[in-house]
Amino acid sequence: MRLHLLCMLTCAGLLAGSEPRRPADVLVCVSGREAPPNAVESGARAMVTRMFSQVGVRIAWREGEPRAGAVPSARVVVLIRYGSVGRGAHVLASAAPFGGGARNVTIDYGRIRGVAGRVAREQAILAHVVAHELGHILQGTDWHAD
Repeated sequence: MRLHLLCMLTCAGLLAGSEPRRPADVLVCVSGREAPPNAVESGARAMVTRMFSQVGVRIAWREGEPRAGAVPSARVVVLIRYGSVGRGAHVLASAAPFGGGARNVTIDYGRIRGVAGRVAREQAILAHVVAHELGHILQGTDWHAD
């Protein structure tokens, strides 16, 4: 019985691994000196990945900037940089959805930390800010509804 079960699990694993994987729709490359702690950022990435998967958009994450001349496997490449946004004090991030190559997003983690008020909220706020900015990139717009 154990051997039969082991064979079934092994075969199921081999078959699952043989299916061709569809490439991600969006490749998100992340860089910047003012990045959040790993636990906050990894949790936020998981939340964003889950949000977009619910609408059929697959996201892959990479560290660093996209390699020049590399042909991405994803249809859209987004570069998220952690740093100062510069604009008004209420602005947490900005997106540049236009132009060729990688689309750029700047996230001011210092401002997110200030809005969160406590560490327990930083992950969720960061996830929603990233999702919002990726929405600008994917929709190709920089406007907000009233």
